[in-house]
Amino acid sequence: MPVTRLAVCHHVVVVQYALEVLPLVVDHHVGPQRLYPFNIRGALLTLGLIPAPCRTVWKAAKQILRITPSRLDGEIAGLMTGMSQRYGFESFSHCVSRIGRGLFVEIHILLPKSMNHWPVSELDSVRAEIAAAIGSEGPNRWLVIGFTRDKRWL
Repeated sequence: MPVTRLAVCHHVVVVQYALEVLPLVVDHHVGPQRLYPFNIRGALLTLGLIPAPCRTVWKAAKQILRITPSRLDGEIAGLMTGMSQRYGFESFSHCVSRIGRGLFVEIHILLPKSMNHWPVSELDSVRAEIAAAIGSEGPNRWLVIGFTRDKRWL
């Protein structure tokens, strides 16, 4: 098959032709010999199929290492920035991760001295408001919202 015809042929025919020709080297004294002691088709097939499991392994590794998706982290940070402006919180810290179907959210809020008079029921209503804004309520969501007046607990 001439090279010019190879360029015109469909890519499957080109690959098949290359797989048949690549493993052979013609030695004029001995005749055709195998260049590679292994099956070149199997090797190329393996190289072609490796990327699919690699993507799956990468996603699983990110979940195991608790690497937070930036979109999810940004949503929680934006929500808490708005809540801080609304209620006058001094600061907050958060940790978000998604492992499988589970959503794990931890939020710690630094209350100002002016909120000393707030009863626990008021703080519970703020907690309920944050929980409703996060959504995903159910057995797959773990939500911790803590309030403190000591900055070292953030």
